[in-house]
Amino acid sequence: MGAARSEVEAVLALLQGLDPPGIFARDLAECLAIQLREQGRLDRGTERLLQNLDLLGKRDYEALQRRCGLSAAALQESIERLRGLNPRPAAEFERG
Repeated sequence: MGAARSEVEAVLALLQGLDPPGIFARDLAECLAIQLREQGRLDRGTERLLQNLDLLGKRDYEALQRRCGLSAAALQESIERLRGLNPRPAAEFERG
């Protein structure tokens, strides 16, 4: 492609700063992290939760608590935070 990785990363960061938050994310976890960061609600426990979305999909809450270092109440709070986000922020641009 001819572009340095640092240049590509800089352009991606600019694109990810556009509205709606989460657009141009490389995966679901990054999409949700961008939205939480924009809201000032991305904490360490939620970052760890985003790194373990596979366990969330399996509803393995005990493993999530261990891996994320969260109490049951804090885990539930982080999950509720994720439920309030948009997993497909570019969907509003789709033609239907």
